[in-house]
Amino acid sequence: MQDIDEAALQAEQEEREALGRIVLAFKDYRRAAEAEVARWEHNYQKLPNHHKFLLPSLPQKFAKARQNIYVNQFFIASLLAAFEGDGDGSLIPPHLANPSDAAEQAASSRQHASPGDVEKVRYVLKNVARDWSAECAGEREQCYGPILEELRELFKDRAADAPRPRVLVPGAGLGRLCCEVAGLGYEAQGNEFSYFMLLTSSFLLNCTAEAEQYTLYPWLHSNCNSLSDADQLRGVAVPDKHPTDIVAGPGLLSMCAGDFLEVYGTPAMAAAFDCVVTCFFIDTAHNVVQYLEVISHCLKKGGAWVNLGPLLYHWADGRPDELSIEVSLEDIRRVAQQLGFKLVKESSIPAPYIANTRSMYQTIYNACFWTMIKERENPMSAEARSTWHRQFGELPGHMAPPPPPPPHPPPREPASQHQHQHQA
Repeated sequence: MQDIDEAALQAEQEEREALGRIVLAFKDYRRAAEAEVARWEHNYQKLPNHHKFLLPSLPQKFAKARQNIYVNQFFIASLLAAFEGDGDGSLIPPHLANPSDAAEQAASSRQHASPGDVEKVRYVLKNVARDWSAECAGEREQCYGPILEELRELFKDRAADAPRPRVLVPGAGLGRLCCEVAGLGYEAQGNEFSYFMLLTSSFLLNCTAEAEQYTLYPWLHSNCNSLSDADQLRGVAVPDKHPTDIVAGPGLLSMCAGDFLEVYGTPAMAAAFDCVVTCFFIDTAHNVVQYLEVISHCLKKGGAWVNLGPLLYHWADGRPDELSIEVSLEDIRRVAQQLGFKLVKESSIPAPYIANTRSMYQTIYNACFWTMIKERENPMSAEARSTWHRQFGELPGHMAPPPPPPPHPPPREPASQHQHQHQA
């Protein structure tokens, strides 16, 4: 028992350290951003005077960039302030209370956030624009629109008195697709692993009071391929719609923090959902076959798997000792069939991802869009996996335990309910 308690305390300490590192990155945004602008200025000052004369607008651009940094930092500060508290009587796990204190502890071992973590904060700002600004409505329509239309088609013949379809959205990011699914009147549950996304989505879903409450400058740090300084330094208002104005009613939207494999591969999640929607998700796997197994596991027989996205395997360029299985679309089709799925619809769709419409560089995938129906149970069922575990230990490629959920403040007119997977 003592060993278990010590392991639990160690796990909680590691989780708090991870949270502290990420909160430190949010707090360090302004310093790192201003250092970047200082680099621009330094390089400008190195120009000969006659070149400076030809570029008279750059000093004004630098000043405007600094103003935009302050505005972005205000959004970040508001986000972090929402999670301060001691955890008593709230949804904040006690060992994760007061994340700013955890950030100070992280700062004691490192002067600043790592460049990688700073870049992730900037990535979050772009994702806020993607999911929650009017400017990016076109991108959402291209990526989320086909999914929502397919859901309408799948459940169009549902009896009026039938239970609402339950739809799981793993890799939910900042929650907009989940809100739109709940807006159709279905029970939508989002799942997310990243603290960067969890903190930000919780803030947007539960702590915003009105539409267009905040302004962000998501393209500020994209100093290449700009058509004009005004394009680079333009702002977007977020959220374009308040989440409660999207969700069709109370109790339809929930968010669950944790690793997809660990949370939804359990016996309790067997046949728990009528549909699984994966959007830009399956290529985040270390081992995509495990993702397919768990998707099958948590789907009811006759349930649908709707997918849209590329196969840009996220761990392909990782460390040599880090597992990354990269397979073709043909392989995924074949594995899915062996696991009991039947492909009923497939097409290719141009799908942008955080595409700055006023840039000369945009990322647009020729994404695969499909619907598969679970016709039979996976022969490597949960029972078989349990037997394997008893005899041989963990399955190959088994993932590490999930982090605990982010702290959530008592919601004010919340759009979502929260489920936490906290491992002791």
